[in-house]
Amino acid sequence: MHDIAIITRFHYPKKSAEFDWRFGFYRDYILPCLIEQEDKDFDIAIWCEPWHEEQFLALSDKIRTFQATYTPGYHAAHVSSGIFTDLTEWENVSGLPEYKIQAGLDSDDIVGPEYIKIIRSLCVGDETILVSFQPVLLNASTGKLAPMRQYTTEETSAFFALYNPGNTHYRFAYCEGHVNLWKIVDKVVLVQQGHCCAVSHGHNDSTHWSLLARIILQNEWPWARLINR
Repeated sequence: MHDIAIITRFHYPKKSAEFDWRFGFYRDYILPCLIEQEDKDFDIAIWCEPWHEEQFLALSDKIRTFQATYTPGYHAAHVSSGIFTDLTEWENVSGLPEYKIQAGLDSDDIVGPEYIKIIRSLCVGDETILVSFQPVLLNASTGKLAPMRQYTTEETSAFFALYNPGNTHYRFAYCEGHVNLWKIVDKVVLVQQGHCCAVSHGHNDSTHWSLLARIILQNEWPWARLINR
């Protein structure tokens, strides 16, 4: 066990075509960006359903899986709104050790090879810290990169790391939505754009794998070599 875990949520019913697509996207594009991090002293923790555990564990020996029950109200909100608000408190989590640093990463988001190294350099000291990265947006259907709204110390991004130094109540990285995580820490550190990319892949519009790879290469992202494999 390392002191950093990249935590990704991955919830789909059995025999889901959407799961098959997203799993393939994660396997072929996102996981290589993690495997080839410059700092390799971290684990990958997938919050998934029990019936998908074996598929994830077969991908890499860096991966571990875990489960959790949902905070009352969140799951009901998903059923009524169609948005999967998979948030919960640490007491509801099973199979996940108390990592000093939990870095949240969505299953279709891309990070540069220096990502873990930056997180480690900023998560030091006795205070609880939230590292919030400013992403840019890649539109896979148009091939264009665009700025995203500027996140602040009071509205933090989905590219984040939560540092628990061990002298306070331990909190799960997904106990709150990312924009509110700043409320539970002593300090927020903002990292400017250039280290991560949110992908608008347009899966519902039949965006193709080869198109995504070509678009990223055209825009010469520093981690393009990791994706065009």
